[in-house]
Amino acid sequence: MPRGAARAAESALRPAVLGPSIFIGGAKFVVKAVTYGTFAADANGDLYPPRQVVVNDFELMRQAGVNTIRTYTPPPDWVLEEARAAELRVLVGIYWESRDCRFDDPGHRRAAKKAVRTAVARCKAFPDVVLAYSLGNEIPPLTARFHGRHTVYRFMERLYEAAKREDPGGLVTYGNYPSTEFLDLDFLDFPTLNVYLLERGAFSAYLDRMLMEAKGKPLVLGEIGDDSTRRGTAWQASVIDWTIQIAFDKGVAGVCIYAWTDDWVVGGHRIEDWAFGITDTRRAPKPAYDVVRRHFSEPPFSRPDATWPRVSVVVCNYNGGDTLDETLASLEHLDYPNYETILVDDGSTDGSLEIGRRHERHVRLLMHDGHVNRGLSVSRNLGAEMATGEIVAYIDSDAYADRDWLRHLVLTMQSGDHAAAGGPNLTPPSDGLTAQFIALCPGNPTHVLKDNVRADHIAGVNMAFRRGALLGIGGFDPVHTRAGDDVDICWRIQDAGYVIAFSPAAVVWHHRRPSVWRYLKQQSGYGVAENQLARKHPDRFNRGGNIRWSGRVYTAPRRPIALFQPFIYHGLFGSALFQTLYQREPSQFDYAPASIQWYALWALLFALTPVSIWFLPLAAVLLAGSVFTAFLAGFTTEVPVALTPWQSRRKVALIAFVHFVHPLVRTYGRLRAALATGTFLEINSQP
Repeated sequence: MPRGAARAAESALRPAVLGPSIFIGGAKFVVKAVTYGTFAADANGDLYPPRQVVVNDFELMRQAGVNTIRTYTPPPDWVLEEARAAELRVLVGIYWESRDCRFDDPGHRRAAKKAVRTAVARCKAFPDVVLAYSLGNEIPPLTARFHGRHTVYRFMERLYEAAKREDPGGLVTYGNYPSTEFLDLDFLDFPTLNVYLLERGAFSAYLDRMLMEAKGKPLVLGEIGDDSTRRGTAWQASVIDWTIQIAFDKGVAGVCIYAWTDDWVVGGHRIEDWAFGITDTRRAPKPAYDVVRRHFSEPPFSRPDATWPRVSVVVCNYNGGDTLDETLASLEHLDYPNYETILVDDGSTDGSLEIGRRHERHVRLLMHDGHVNRGLSVSRNLGAEMATGEIVAYIDSDAYADRDWLRHLVLTMQSGDHAAAGGPNLTPPSDGLTAQFIALCPGNPTHVLKDNVRADHIAGVNMAFRRGALLGIGGFDPVHTRAGDDVDICWRIQDAGYVIAFSPAAVVWHHRRPSVWRYLKQQSGYGVAENQLARKHPDRFNRGGNIRWSGRVYTAPRRPIALFQPFIYHGLFGSALFQTLYQREPSQFDYAPASIQWYALWALLFALTPVSIWFLPLAAVLLAGSVFTAFLAGFTTEVPVALTPWQSRRKVALIAFVHFVHPLVRTYGRLRAALATGTFLEINSQP
């Protein structure tokens, strides 16, 4: 095989992160794992059983639907070979002593980096076996607090960099647990979290929170389960049963059952007073094994007792022929048992109708009388009125859906008294760098959350409503022809007493504007929509003209820098042992230099310079504050793709420029709308 073809084949076998999921060969890979080890050392010092025991274990795992094992020490080559033969992936744990207090010791750092490099350099020879590398497991919270977050963060970042130098294409994670969840290692490819919460409500609520803290990356539960010694094997099985079900329903990327067997040795000592295995020391299955086999041998949503209401997916399109085929094709392959797709064409003049007709086997095509352009809200209402589903879900014609999109939306709506639900809209990796950068700029469609489940706003590109509730409040307001319809409907449905929910796993992939000019034109249109919203919902705007959201606006993730680190109180003469590890949330003052009032102030001071030269330095200081805020946004915004040094500089320049001009463009749109309607309101662009 030619070298290029061999590299391509190897790449296809390697896991990759795409949004909140792990993919292998273009297919979503749900991690269904058991932890394996540690065991008594063999003659070579490897903490694994004899080869035949491993072969038997792997065969029993396959019968249970297990597709991955998680180890705590790097497996020898023969274990990886047997995993390959059994078609198992391996989450390779790399051991270095993490429970002492030597994170600031150069020798300890070198030894840990060497352990990582050695393990990765050897295991990368098995790209079709290795799922990811785990840089240790459970740094104790007291150790992290003693050193402080920055020291431990930088230590782990160096280990990550060492692993990536040895195997740039390998995924890297770390096994964290709730007591140190504040140790947010945002450079990891995906987080792994060990969770032992033995009450359904607490586990479900905590998982909601951690899925949000994962910031759009896959979340793998690295250890779940319970000891069967104290409460019995039936209790252990029941805990694993509902834990797996809730985890898959919430949309985690995978779970690791702790543990495969009660045969467990730590530090050369056999552990006999705990029994977390789903098989005993002789590998005889416990009741938990049958539970694992039932869940792992079927797709995550295969539940005979589940009721899946009919859903009508509505696509509203106006001249979206460039991306419409991709949208409709993705909807044909949704993993949902009872749905229809409705395409509402809003007077398109391109080839959209022909594209719609090519999908007529799976799509109902609707048009307005006379095939004229009536606007987005009218099109959304037509789709809802003609829908046959109990739930109406909306996706734009410049987006495409994850295969499990509807499953997660419906489960989220059914989890409580929710009349609506939405999810994230992510930028496709195929989009160019400019689109990737623009996706991280202010003003993009995003969600606003009151807590980990309830939303104040969901983006129009990814939202669903109970049809009765939607039509009961009169549907979408036709005044919103291009934008603002989603904000208006979210406020109105909440005013009617309904609750909106958010599902971080209900993903659609949304193409962004491919150029800065088209993005700024879009933002000007959003300014027009803000003017309409302010006239209709004056109580939702503050005196400065900003929207008063009832929750947190989720924007592009930022890399923490020293400027935003919390003040660390070490105590009198350094006597305080523990420092805070929490980063403060930005205040309104942090955003002030990006507000239109601030801009107006320095512009006014510049204009007054002829009156007094003393206005000039003050104006320059205020302008410098706006420029610095924009530059800081460009510098700290994280991009989910690898960048060259030149691309990094381009990222900073583009995002900083957009942040600087964004308040001006939004305000221009609002002023333009105010002039057109003769209605002037206090205006401002939200940072």
